[in-house]
Amino acid sequence: MKKLILCAMMGLVLSLGANQVVAADKIDAKTLLADAAFKGKTADQKLAHINQLIMEKKAKSYDFSDYSFRLVAEILAPLGTPMERLTKFAEINTKYSKLPSMYALENILIVDYLTKDPTASQADLKTKLKLVHDLKETKKVSWPGMADISTGMLAYLLVTDPEFNSKSAADKVMYLRTLENSNTVTKMTSAPFIKGVAMLEVAGKKDDAAKKSELMKFLSSVGFFAESTLKKGFVELAP
Repeated sequence: MKKLILCAMMGLVLSLGANQVVAADKIDAKTLLADAAFKGKTADQKLAHINQLIMEKKAKSYDFSDYSFRLVAEILAPLGTPMERLTKFAEINTKYSKLPSMYALENILIVDYLTKDPTASQADLKTKLKLVHDLKETKKVSWPGMADISTGMLAYLLVTDPEFNSKSAADKVMYLRTLENSNTVTKMTSAPFIKGVAMLEVAGKKDDAAKKSELMKFLSSVGFFAESTLKKGFVELAP
């Protein structure tokens, strides 16, 4: 019994010691920035070093979030055009995949592209939506980096389109699905609007039979995300 207790205690001591070694191996941002060798590196070399530390679990990604943001901005700032910046940003993300996400930087890169690029700045709103979608498809920006912009632009497009607002609910759904199919917006972008249109239309029917009839009309046309919501709301979780 005493031997078992002694072994357990020794195991605990070894475990605590190992944890202390791991903790000691962790490098935080202030420690790294104080290192003379690190200070002498270029911005790109610093990003590579930070990426390697995170990959090897010697540093925590979030500890370097703000500083990595600064380094990327320093690399992008001298570039001449919005597309050059977007292209370089994509290159950095590909090379250094462990770096913290920089959605705020993606947001302004997209805004600059839409307002300063000679072609994009002259495009109508629907074309601008497609251009943003294309940035995601070509991996110049991420889905989270463009999602809010795409959603906001789509909302504004619908708000300012009298023709859309005069359509029936079914035609509104088809219009939004057409935007999906033409790669103007992603399904994730249009889905909330489709859900709302369909849900209000079905819910507006007076009795269960009418609701069911209206529901069946929509299920084949609204797409996966809205279909799932409608089924749960009116069938699976119905009282």
